[in-house]
Amino acid sequence: MRAVVILLLALATAAAGCSRRDEAQAQRGVRSVVADIKAQAHKVASDPGLRKAGAQVKKTAAEAGQAIKHTATQAKDAAKHGSHEARRKGEN
Repeated sequence: MRAVVILLLALATAAAGCSRRDEAQAQRGVRSVVADIKAQAHKVASDPGLRKAGAQVKKTAAEAGQAIKHTATQAKDAAKHGSHEARRKGEN
């Protein structure tokens, strides 16, 4: 992230031919924006509502996984039963 900011500042300075004072002001502005973005990201990451929603998604995914596993087991058992029935009817 820091490298991107430095690169952007270097490009902006080279393109505009800014003075050192202008460059310093731009750098402070960019640092301020980056600090604001970091603060907002931390705020979002620690939001209890989002944590609760994440936990609910995880729980729902686990329940869906169990349902899929159960359904697959039932399908496997039904296929076995059908195979045995077909063999039994074929022997008669």
